Amino acid sequence: MQAETIKALLQQPVHQLTISEDFKHMASMNGFETMDIVLSFPLSSLMHFPGFTPRVLQVLTLWLQEHGLVHLLRHQ
Repeated sequence: MQAETIKALLQQPVHQLTISEDFKHMASMNGFETMDIVLSFPLSSLMHFPGFTPRVLQVLTLWLQEHGLVHLLRHQ
């Protein structure tokens, strides 16, 4: 995937993405309007946000894998 395509995908509003309603609800609760905002936080911080459950983490990880972007998930 080209850099411009990746940037456009990550800047789409979360509510427009093909991702679970649980993820969309968590994003809305926390003011995460786009996926690049979600990915700006390390995983250790995301786990403390309301609604960020192990299931939501699984959904996020699968979505990133489907788009070849799992490397963008920061662990620290």
